[in-house]
Amino acid sequence: MYMNNHGANLYRLSEKLNISKSELIDFSSNILPFDMNKYIESCLKNNLYKISIYPDDEYLELRKSISNYCKCEIEEIILGNGVTELIINSISALKPKKALLLSPVYSEYENELNKINCSISKIFLKEENSFNLDWKEFEFKIKNETFDLIILCNPNNPTGTLLSLNEIEKILKISNSNLIIDETYIEFTDSSNSAISLIENYEKLIVLRGTSKFFSTPGMRLGYAITKNVNLKNIVSLWNINSFASIIGTKLFSDKSFIKNRYKKFFKLKNYMNTELNKIKNLKIYPTESNFFLCKIVSSDKTAYLLSEELEEKGLIIRNLSSFENMNNSFFRVCIQNKSAIKKLTTELKNFFNKK
Repeated sequence: MYMNNHGANLYRLSEKLNISKSELIDFSSNILPFDMNKYIESCLKNNLYKISIYPDDEYLELRKSISNYCKCEIEEIILGNGVTELIINSISALKPKKALLLSPVYSEYENELNKINCSISKIFLKEENSFNLDWKEFEFKIKNETFDLIILCNPNNPTGTLLSLNEIEKILKISNSNLIIDETYIEFTDSSNSAISLIENYEKLIVLRGTSKFFSTPGMRLGYAITKNVNLKNIVSLWNINSFASIIGTKLFSDKSFIKNRYKKFFKLKNYMNTELNKIKNLKIYPTESNFFLCKIVSSDKTAYLLSEELEEKGLIIRNLSSFENMNNSFFRVCIQNKSAIKKLTTELKNFFNKK
């Protein structure tokens, strides 16, 4: 399978399988399966001429829209070319000598910390605890060691587990570390779980968000940080957001009925997929606070690698998690897709496990 650290390479896979990318069903990317074409066309109508004009270098309309959406101050918003750019630039600006990560987690945190020769300490999320954080272990760690930076993904990828707002504030109270909370998946939970409400009281807190997952626009490359941390005020270059991303983003964040309808459709699909996956013998499905499910194969004669290879031949792409630290070849992840795709996946999963 053609994989990188972030899932399948659909361009290479379509070449290998000799089918178009549109025929592949991607359960590995964690992007909501709702078509955005008509919505984006509507946003861009009468604005195509702006390709010949520099964007507003302050992106005032976009930042106003984000401010209203997140209930934060405009001055606290830093725009980025996707969340990954903000991760890279934040780590570069903070220059931590020692950082704390959970594991397993999104690999780019460690990749960027390694680039600056930062010492990395980890707390491993354990299978016997359903990959939930052992708070006593975590609290002991941050009370007895000094860290310049703590990075948390909340909800966590790939486990789907969530830290409460009270737990996040407790971290801020007992640690002097800068704290990055990556909320890429927060919109798939109750909005009260967001750490944005803590920004006013904690300058060391940095909250990262993007539009790729919930709004299904990874190609738009629009992310944003919300923080009062003075070290991050000049981390991005001039005009780092293109005009069309600014136009679309401004509309997305202000369209309350669109967002509400998206939530409604998402939760309906999530409940359906959860029910169908839990019907399959030889699979353990972990509870999730995100738009993907962590799954474990409990049959000793089956592996996630064999499953992913077999499904790939049928145009179904899942995320084999053996490349994640603290995971093995029994684990895979699937994101929520439309109902017909879910039916196809669950049918093929049943066929796979029924084979002798």
